[in-house]
Amino acid sequence: MSISAVVFDRDGVLTSFDWTRAEEDVRRITGLPLEEIERRWGGWLNGLTIDDAFVETQPISEFLSSLARELELGSKARDELVRLDYMAFAQGYPDARPALEEARRRGLKVGVLTNNSLLVSARSLLQCAALHDLVDVVLSSQMIGAAKPDPRAYQAIAEALGVSTTSCLFFDDIADWVEGARCAGMRAYLVDRSGQTRDGVVRDLSSLGAILDGAGP
Repeated sequence: MSISAVVFDRDGVLTSFDWTRAEEDVRRITGLPLEEIERRWGGWLNGLTIDDAFVETQPISEFLSSLARELELGSKARDELVRLDYMAFAQGYPDARPALEEARRRGLKVGVLTNNSLLVSARSLLQCAALHDLVDVVLSSQMIGAAKPDPRAYQAIAEALGVSTTSCLFFDDIADWVEGARCAGMRAYLVDRSGQTRDGVVRDLSSLGAILDGAGP
């Protein structure tokens, strides 16, 4: 079947995130490592309904306020935690926007499917990386209620794009999630930015055009 849509993972594929800087700021304010904040965020999300999680920015603000109370932070630290701009730690890869533009130029739908529970909305981070205007649909595992490699995650993004999974081309930097996409019927590639291009693996997104032309890896 011909390709009608291209679906990308967000972090590690379209965007990079400066975890070191984020860790420093979060630990400075809360005394906790970023991993612990993420663990608590995941637990908070599990208590939400899908409808609540769909409006991501509100749960984020509520969670941070609740966390500040739980940690008994002073008013200054509480305000700093709530106002911390997590999007400032993210940027788009140089090959990301050209790949999205190539997909758009060919008339393809463009989707983003992310498992990341980072404390920013899925679309807001793309906006910070100047990529949001080229993306039709953005879904996170919190919004869907299922995470990659669960088949429901891939089905959800395909349905949101108005296409079948078998007409989707998929890129991710996690091998298990790529395999999950293949099992769901997508043509999928692993993005390995530190490795070599080989069968089913690309080093970046610059090969998108060649793959769509049938000449890629």
